Amino acid sequence: MMGDEARRLLEDAGVPVPRWEVVSVDGAGEAADRLGYPVVVKAAGLAHKTEADAVALDLNDADAVDEVARRIAGASAAETVIVERQVGDAVVELLVSVRREDPVGWLLTVGAGGTLVEILEDTRSLLLPVTAEDVRSALQGLSVWPLLAGYRGRPGADVEAVVDAVLGVAQMAVAPDGLVEVECNPLIAGAEGATVVDVLVEREDPEGQR
Repeated sequence: MMGDEARRLLEDAGVPVPRWEVVSVDGAGEAADRLGYPVVVKAAGLAHKTEADAVALDLNDADAVDEVARRIAGASAAETVIVERQVGDAVVELLVSVRREDPVGWLLTVGAGGTLVEILEDTRSLLLPVTAEDVRSALQGLSVWPLLAGYRGRPGADVEAVVDAVLGVAQMAVAPDGLVEVECNPLIAGAEGATVVDVLVEREDPEGQR
């Protein structure tokens, strides 16, 4: 599950997401005008958007948005696109996921995210339930922690907002709706606030199989 339904699950859990709309290709520019600039345009219902060249950043007018929306929709054979208000003030991009690992339970993973997630392999995992202090300790164990804390005089991230967002994602694991995995990548850790800008959700099939 991707796109609008997955984002609504995050909103229901109190996890911050950007203002966004899922619209037809012809309505992309109008959606951007409503949301305010700059915006991001993404293919709806597609994983690994960066690798598929299905995401465009820093769009500042409706004509550019319409042009990009047509290109992305054509390349991905999609009828709709996601237009969202671009999140600025990124200190570092993080990965946050929860996954059911039978028979041990739910596993929470935090780590370096964005396009570097597979290169850095910088993650820490915890069994749920977790406390805010557990999450802080896991973040402090990451190689990207100096960036979060503020490196060589550069502003650090809003760590408490990151912790709250991680706890919100973790809370999704207890919802009785057949979730198997939630992966947020990236979670943008800013100097003020933390926002999930992409999410994948996996559910059980009706027979209870993954």
